[in-house]
Amino acid sequence: MWNNLFYIDHNAPFGAASSGGVFGCIADTMRTILTARNMSPVKNWVDDFVFFRLPNADSNPSNPTYSYNLHDIYTLGDRLGWPWKRSKTKPFAPIFIYLGFSWNLDTKTVTLPEAKRLKYLSRLLPWLDGSPVNLKEAQQLHGTLNHCSLIIPLGRSYLPRLSSFMASWDFLNSPHLRKTPSQALLADLSWWHASLSIPPPLTPLSQPPPLSHIQFFVDASSSFGIGIVLENEWESWQLVKGWDRDGRDIGWAESVAIELGLHLAIARGHTHLHIPLRSDNEGVIFALASGRSRNHTVNLELRKILTLLQMHNIWLSVTYIESSNNPADGPSRGIPPTYTPRSPTPLSLPPHLSPYFSYPLFA
Repeated sequence: MWNNLFYIDHNAPFGAASSGGVFGCIADTMRTILTARNMSPVKNWVDDFVFFRLPNADSNPSNPTYSYNLHDIYTLGDRLGWPWKRSKTKPFAPIFIYLGFSWNLDTKTVTLPEAKRLKYLSRLLPWLDGSPVNLKEAQQLHGTLNHCSLIIPLGRSYLPRLSSFMASWDFLNSPHLRKTPSQALLADLSWWHASLSIPPPLTPLSQPPPLSHIQFFVDASSSFGIGIVLENEWESWQLVKGWDRDGRDIGWAESVAIELGLHLAIARGHTHLHIPLRSDNEGVIFALASGRSRNHTVNLELRKILTLLQMHNIWLSVTYIESSNNPADGPSRGIPPTYTPRSPTPLSLPPHLSPYFSYPLFA
C-alpha cells in the first residue's frame, strides 16, 4: 500500500522459494471446498491433485454408480475461477500416474513408469565415465535418485556420497566449476545404473501387520562386543583386536548388532511379521529410519539389514531404551544374564562379519 492505494505484483514478489508455499495455501483451500462438496477422497501435492471415489452403496457391482464425476469437478472449478489444466487431466481409472509414479489400485502396488525409468537411466549414463560435472548436474541427479528411492528403499544408502559431493561446492566456488566424482561415488552410481537398467519391482501399498509381542533388544560396547536378547534367550559376540579400523566404530558395531539380531530372529522362525526392536543408540535408530548414514561402514550394514527385511518380509519398529534398562547391555559387556539362558545353538556369523568377532565362552 502506498498513499492509500494498493499495488499488486503477481509475479512471485518474494522469489520462487515462497511461491510454492503461497500457492499451496490456496490449493489446500480448494481441497477443503472439494471435500465439503463430497468430491473426495482428494489429495494434493501443491498443484497436483488426485481424486478417488467409491461406488455408491446401492449401486450394481457390475455397473457401479458414483456420487460425482469429472464434469462435477470442472463445474465447481469454473464457478470458482479455478483454472484446471484439462490437457493434463486424466479420467478415473484403477491405474494412474501421480507424482512421477504409476499407481495400481487393483493390485495395490506402485512402481516407476517405464518412460521415467528410461529417462532417469539416460540422466545417469553420462556420469559413469567419471567426467567432471557441475553443481547443477549433481543436484539434478540427486533429486532424481532421491525420488527413485521412495520405491527402491535400498537406494537410500547409495545416496550419501552424492550428497557429500554436492556439499563440496561452497560459497567460494562457482557452481559452474566442474569437479570429478570419486571412484567410491562412481561405484554407488553403478549400483543405481544396474537397479534402473531393469524395471524396479512393484512396491506394495500395504500397512505393516500388527506389532508382535516379541521381546527384542540389541546393544554394542567397544570394550567387549555385541549383546542380543531375543525372547527368553541371549547371545553375545566379542570384538577381536583391530576391529576398529577402516572407518569401523561404535556406530558400526551398533548396526551390526541389529543385523545379527535379525539373523538370530530369522533362525528362530520369526519371519512375515512386525517386530519391535529396542536399542540405546539414537544415531543407529535414526539411520535405520532414514535408510542411510553419513558413516560409510554403517551404510554397508544398513544395506545388509534392509536386504534381510525384504527377503523375509519383516517390519522393524525401532525405539530407544536407556542403557540402564536395556537387557542386552550386560551381554554386550561380557556379563551374562543370570535370569535367562544363552541361545542353545550358536549362530554362524556371515562371512563379512566373521573377521571381526569371536564366539566367547563363559564359565
